[in-house]
Amino acid sequence: MSLIAKGNDSYTYDPIPEGQHIAVCYAIVDEGVQHNPRYDNSSRKVRIMWELPEVTMEYNGETVPRVFSKEYTLSLGDKSNLRKDLQAWRGKAFTDEDLLSGFNLSQLIGKGCILQMTNEKKEGKTYTNITGIMALMRGMQCPPPHNPPFVFDLENPECLSKLPELPKWLQERITQSETYKKLVSSGGNTDFQEVDDDDLPF
Repeated sequence: MSLIAKGNDSYTYDPIPEGQHIAVCYAIVDEGVQHNPRYDNSSRKVRIMWELPEVTMEYNGETVPRVFSKEYTLSLGDKSNLRKDLQAWRGKAFTDEDLLSGFNLSQLIGKGCILQMTNEKKEGKTYTNITGIMALMRGMQCPPPHNPPFVFDLENPECLSKLPELPKWLQERITQSETYKKLVSSGGNTDFQEVDDDDLPF
C-alpha cells in the first residue's frame, strides 16, 4: 500500500469523531518556506501526520486507519505551537541544551500519542481540528504504523522523487514554497546551514 491513500482528490470523508484518540506518527513532511499574504511574512512550515488505528475506513476494499495531520511553523521558540505540542507529547520540557542542539523531527516516526479532536462547523462544512496532544498513559500500547514510515525533507534534493507519493493538495502547497522553487532552480543544490542531528531521548 502506498504511503498515503490516494485517489480522486474530490473525495470527502466523514469528520473524525470528537474526543481523544490514540495516534501514531507515520510521516513528517517539510512544506518549505511559505509566504503568508495576510501578515506579509514568510516562515518554514512542517506537517506532522498521524494514523488513528482505532478509527478506520474502507479504501479499495481494505480496512485502513484514518489519517490526520497538523501544520506547524518549524520553530521551537517560546510561543511556538510546535514546542508546546512536542513538550506535551514527550511529557517533559525542552532544556536549554535541547533547544540549542535542535530536535530532529524524524524521531517522531513510530511514536504514539493521544490526540484531542474537535469538530467545527463553518460555511456548511464540518472541519476536524487537533486541539491537544498528550503522551500515552503508562502501560498504554500503540500499534506500529500501517503505512511505511515517510520523511520528506527539502534539504535533501533526493526527496523530489518522493513528491508524487503525497496527495495532490500537499504537492501543490510544497511546489509553491520558496524552498522548492529555489531547489529546482539551483539544480538540486541548497545552501541551508546544517544542524547536527541530536540523539535526544524521546
